[in-house]
Amino acid sequence: MKNKLIRPNIILFDWDGTLANTYQALYLSMNDTLQKFGKKTKLYNDWLDWFIKSPKDSFKEIFGNEYDMAYQYYIDRYSCIHNNNIHFYDNIISILDYLHSKSDLILGIVSNKQKKILDLEIKKLFAEKYFSVVVGSGDASEDKPSPAPIIYALSLINKFPTKEVWFIGDTEIDVKSGFQAGCTTILINDSYFKTKPDILLENHSDLYNLIFSHTS
Repeated sequence: MKNKLIRPNIILFDWDGTLANTYQALYLSMNDTLQKFGKKTKLYNDWLDWFIKSPKDSFKEIFGNEYDMAYQYYIDRYSCIHNNNIHFYDNIISILDYLHSKSDLILGIVSNKQKKILDLEIKKLFAEKYFSVVVGSGDASEDKPSPAPIIYALSLINKFPTKEVWFIGDTEIDVKSGFQAGCTTILINDSYFKTKPDILLENHSDLYNLIFSHTS
Protein backbone atom coordinates (compact mmCIF):
# COMPACT_ATOMS: atom_id res chain seq x y z
CA MET A 1 0.00 0.00 0.00
CA LYS A 2 2.74 2.43 0.95
CA ASN A 3 4.41 2.46 -2.46
CA LYS A 4 1.16 3.47 -4.15
CA LEU A 5 0.88 6.78 -2.34
CA ILE A 6 2.77 10.05 -2.59
CA ARG A 7 3.38 11.76 0.72
CA PRO A 8 0.79 14.54 1.04
CA ASN A 9 1.42 18.23 1.58
CA ILE A 10 -2.33 18.91 1.87
CA ILE A 11 -5.02 16.66 3.33
CA LEU A 12 -8.66 17.58 2.74
CA PHE A 13 -11.36 15.69 4.61
CA ASP A 14 -15.05 15.21 4.09
CA TRP A 15 -16.89 15.87 7.37
CA ASP A 16 -20.02 13.72 7.88
CA GLY A 17 -19.12 10.05 8.18
CA THR A 18 -15.42 10.74 7.71
CA LEU A 19 -14.32 12.76 10.73
CA ALA A 20 -17.58 13.34 12.56
CA ASN A 21 -20.28 10.79 13.30
CA THR A 22 -23.35 12.87 12.54
CA TYR A 23 -25.44 10.23 10.80
CA GLN A 24 -27.84 9.42 13.62
CA ALA A 25 -28.54 13.11 14.20
CA LEU A 26 -29.11 13.73 10.50
CA TYR A 27 -31.33 10.68 10.18
CA LEU A 28 -33.57 11.76 13.06
CA SER A 29 -33.81 15.26 11.58
CA MET A 30 -34.81 13.87 8.21
CA ASN A 31 -37.57 11.68 9.61
CA ASP A 32 -38.91 14.63 11.62
CA THR A 33 -39.03 16.59 8.36
CA LEU A 34 -40.72 13.82 6.40
CA GLN A 35 -43.41 13.57 9.08
CA LYS A 36 -43.89 17.33 9.16
CA PHE A 37 -44.52 17.47 5.40
CA GLY A 38 -46.72 14.38 5.20
CA LYS A 39 -44.14 12.05 3.68
CA LYS A 40 -43.37 8.46 4.59
CA THR A 41 -40.45 8.13 6.98
CA LYS A 42 -37.37 6.13 6.00
CA LEU A 43 -35.52 3.23 7.52
CA TYR A 44 -31.93 4.05 8.39
CA ASN A 45 -30.34 2.08 5.54
CA ASP A 46 -32.75 3.57 2.98
CA TRP A 47 -31.90 7.01 4.28
CA LEU A 48 -28.17 6.37 3.85
CA ASP A 49 -28.68 5.70 0.14
CA TRP A 50 -30.47 9.02 -0.15
CA PHE A 51 -28.08 10.96 2.07
CA ILE A 52 -25.00 10.54 -0.11
CA LYS A 53 -26.53 12.93 -2.64
CA SER A 54 -26.21 16.67 -2.21
CA PRO A 55 -29.17 18.06 -0.18
CA LYS A 56 -29.67 20.60 -2.96
CA ASP A 57 -30.69 17.76 -5.27
CA SER A 58 -32.24 15.23 -2.90
CA PHE A 59 -34.64 17.63 -1.17
CA LYS A 60 -35.97 18.83 -4.51
CA GLU A 61 -36.65 15.21 -5.51
CA ILE A 62 -38.62 14.46 -2.34
CA PHE A 63 -40.34 17.74 -1.47
CA GLY A 64 -40.80 19.40 -4.87
CA ASN A 65 -42.14 22.95 -4.53
CA GLU A 66 -41.87 22.74 -0.75
CA TYR A 67 -38.12 22.18 -1.01
CA ASP A 68 -37.08 25.46 0.63
CA MET A 69 -39.44 25.13 3.59
CA ALA A 70 -38.59 21.46 4.12
CA TYR A 71 -34.86 22.09 3.99
CA GLN A 72 -35.10 24.93 6.49
CA TYR A 73 -37.18 22.77 8.83
CA TYR A 74 -34.60 19.99 8.51
CA ILE A 75 -31.75 22.39 9.34
CA ASP A 76 -33.67 23.80 12.32
CA ARG A 77 -34.40 20.34 13.75
CA TYR A 78 -30.80 19.32 13.30
CA SER A 79 -29.30 22.53 14.72
CA CYS A 80 -31.62 22.95 17.68
CA ILE A 81 -32.25 19.37 18.80
CA HIS A 82 -30.37 16.50 17.23
CA ASN A 83 -26.83 17.84 16.84
CA ASN A 84 -26.16 17.05 20.50
CA ASN A 85 -25.58 13.50 19.21
CA ILE A 86 -22.53 14.32 17.08
CA HIS A 87 -19.00 13.25 17.99
CA PHE A 88 -15.66 12.43 16.39
CA TYR A 89 -14.98 8.84 15.39
CA ASP A 90 -12.39 6.89 17.36
CA ASN A 91 -8.77 7.90 16.59
CA ILE A 92 -9.74 11.15 14.85
CA ILE A 93 -8.48 13.49 17.58
CA SER A 94 -5.17 11.61 17.66
CA ILE A 95 -4.91 11.89 13.87
CA LEU A 96 -5.73 15.61 13.84
CA ASP A 97 -3.37 16.40 16.72
CA TYR A 98 -0.58 14.56 14.97
CA LEU A 99 -1.17 16.18 11.57
CA HIS A 100 -1.57 19.62 13.12
CA SER A 101 1.91 19.24 14.63
CA LYS A 102 3.40 18.84 11.15
CA SER A 103 4.43 22.29 9.92
CA ASP A 104 4.64 21.12 6.31
CA LEU A 105 1.05 19.86 6.17
CA ILE A 106 -2.14 21.86 5.51
CA LEU A 107 -5.52 20.47 6.58
CA GLY A 108 -8.98 21.36 5.34
CA ILE A 109 -12.63 20.32 5.14
CA VAL A 110 -14.73 19.97 1.97
CA SER A 111 -18.33 19.06 2.73
CA ASN A 112 -21.78 19.17 1.14
CA LYS A 113 -23.17 20.39 4.45
CA GLN A 114 -24.43 23.97 4.68
CA LYS A 115 -21.44 26.13 5.63
CA LYS A 116 -23.12 27.80 8.62
CA ILE A 117 -23.96 24.42 10.15
CA LEU A 118 -20.56 23.00 9.31
CA ASP A 119 -18.78 25.89 11.05
CA LEU A 120 -20.96 25.46 14.14
CA GLU A 121 -20.18 21.74 14.34
CA ILE A 122 -16.45 22.27 13.98
CA LYS A 123 -16.66 24.83 16.78
CA LYS A 124 -18.85 22.52 18.88
CA LEU A 125 -16.17 19.83 18.69
CA PHE A 126 -13.39 22.36 19.44
CA ALA A 127 -11.70 21.62 16.11
CA GLU A 128 -11.24 25.08 14.52
CA LYS A 129 -7.49 25.09 15.14
CA TYR A 130 -6.88 22.12 12.87
CA PHE A 131 -8.21 23.44 9.56
CA SER A 132 -6.78 26.16 7.33
CA VAL A 133 -9.76 26.04 4.97
CA VAL A 134 -13.39 24.93 5.35
CA VAL A 135 -15.75 24.69 2.35
CA GLY A 136 -19.43 23.86 2.65
CA SER A 137 -22.43 23.58 0.35
CA GLY A 138 -22.92 26.72 -1.71
CA ASP A 139 -19.38 28.02 -1.37
CA ALA A 140 -18.39 26.68 -4.79
CA SER A 141 -20.41 26.70 -8.02
CA GLU A 142 -21.45 23.05 -7.45
CA ASP A 143 -21.41 20.53 -4.63
CA LYS A 144 -19.66 17.15 -4.72
CA PRO A 145 -19.47 14.94 -6.79
CA SER A 146 -18.32 17.92 -8.84
CA PRO A 147 -14.61 18.68 -8.37
CA ALA A 148 -15.51 22.36 -7.91
CA PRO A 149 -15.54 22.39 -4.06
CA ILE A 150 -12.08 20.82 -3.86
CA ILE A 151 -10.65 23.16 -6.47
CA TYR A 152 -12.24 26.11 -4.69
CA ALA A 153 -10.87 25.03 -1.30
CA LEU A 154 -7.37 24.80 -2.73
CA SER A 155 -7.69 28.19 -4.39
CA LEU A 156 -8.39 29.76 -0.99
CA ILE A 157 -4.93 28.69 0.15
CA ASN A 158 -3.32 29.46 -3.24
CA LYS A 159 -2.81 25.81 -4.12
CA PHE A 160 -3.71 23.58 -7.06
CA PRO A 161 -4.89 19.96 -7.22
CA THR A 162 -2.09 17.38 -7.48
CA LYS A 163 -1.54 13.84 -6.24
CA GLU A 164 0.17 15.43 -3.21
CA VAL A 165 -3.32 16.53 -2.17
CA TRP A 166 -5.18 13.74 -0.40
CA PHE A 167 -8.96 13.88 -0.32
CA ILE A 168 -10.41 11.54 2.29
CA GLY A 169 -14.12 10.68 2.38
CA ASP A 170 -16.62 7.94 3.08
CA THR A 171 -18.91 7.91 0.01
CA GLU A 172 -18.63 7.44 -3.73
CA ILE A 173 -19.34 11.12 -4.36
CA ASP A 174 -16.17 11.94 -2.41
CA VAL A 175 -14.17 9.61 -4.63
CA LYS A 176 -15.69 11.10 -7.80
CA SER A 177 -15.01 14.64 -6.63
CA GLY A 178 -11.41 13.94 -5.68
CA PHE A 179 -10.72 11.90 -8.80
CA GLN A 180 -12.05 14.59 -11.13
CA ALA A 181 -10.05 17.23 -9.30
CA GLY A 182 -6.86 15.23 -9.82
CA CYS A 183 -6.17 14.45 -6.16
CA THR A 184 -5.29 11.22 -4.41
CA THR A 185 -8.59 9.71 -3.23
CA ILE A 186 -8.93 7.70 -0.03
CA LEU A 187 -12.24 6.09 0.92
CA ILE A 188 -13.24 4.84 4.37
CA ASN A 189 -15.99 2.35 3.61
CA ASP A 190 -16.40 -1.41 3.56
CA SER A 191 -18.82 -1.34 0.59
CA TYR A 192 -18.08 -1.81 -3.11
CA PHE A 193 -18.47 1.17 -5.44
CA LYS A 194 -18.09 1.45 -9.19
CA THR A 195 -15.78 4.43 -8.78
CA LYS A 196 -12.65 3.07 -7.15
CA PRO A 197 -10.46 5.22 -4.89
CA ASP A 198 -6.68 5.13 -4.89
CA ILE A 199 -6.87 3.54 -1.46
CA LEU A 200 -9.85 1.78 0.16
CA LEU A 201 -9.92 1.57 3.95
CA GLU A 202 -12.39 -0.42 6.01
CA ASN A 203 -12.40 1.72 9.15
CA HIS A 204 -10.86 4.63 11.03
CA SER A 205 -8.17 2.45 12.59
CA ASP A 206 -6.92 1.80 9.06
CA LEU A 207 -6.94 5.55 8.43
CA TYR A 208 -4.86 6.10 11.55
CA ASN A 209 -2.28 3.57 10.38
CA LEU A 210 -2.20 4.89 6.81
CA ILE A 211 -1.64 8.50 7.83
CA PHE A 212 1.07 7.72 10.35
CA SER A 213 2.95 5.47 7.92
CA HIS A 214 2.96 8.05 5.12
CA THR A 215 3.62 11.29 6.99
CA SER A 216 6.17 10.33 9.65
